[in-house]
This record gives sequence, C-alpha cells and structure tokens, in this order.
Amino acid sequence: MNSLADWLVEELKARSWSHNELARRSGMSQAAVSAVIAGHRTPGCEFCVKVAAALEVSPVLVLTIAGILPPQPPGSP
Repeated sequence: MNSLADWLVEELKARSWSHNELARRSGMSQAAVSAVIAGHRTPGCEFCVKVAAALEVSPVLVLTIAGILPPQPPGSP
C-alpha cells in the first residue's frame, strides 16, 4: 500500500467509516475510493480535495500525503 492508502485506512478505522461512507460523504463512487485504497488507482487532485472535505482536514495535508505536493516545512500553515 502507498502512504495515502495507509493513512486513509487509519482515518476510516478511527471514524468507524467504510469505504462506502467515505464515498458518500465525498461525492465519489465507492469503486473509486476502494481502487485508491487498494493501490489500483493513483489519486489525483480532485480525489484528494474531496477526501479532505469529507474528512474535514486540510486539502494540503491530503495532497502532501498523496505525494502531489512536496512535504511542507515544519511550522508552515
């Protein structure tokens, strides 16, 4: 698994959410969510932004974990 998939698995577990629940809250298909978590699909910006909104976290965090943005320096907003 990649780091985004690992992170998503932990986030879903902490919230007691299924792949289907993340899909519902993010407005994406369950197949798309499962494919990214299984490592069969590379997440894009849109996926990361929708996941961030559903999880109520910063899109920069999700984009960074996905490797789309470079790691943020300590103390950056």
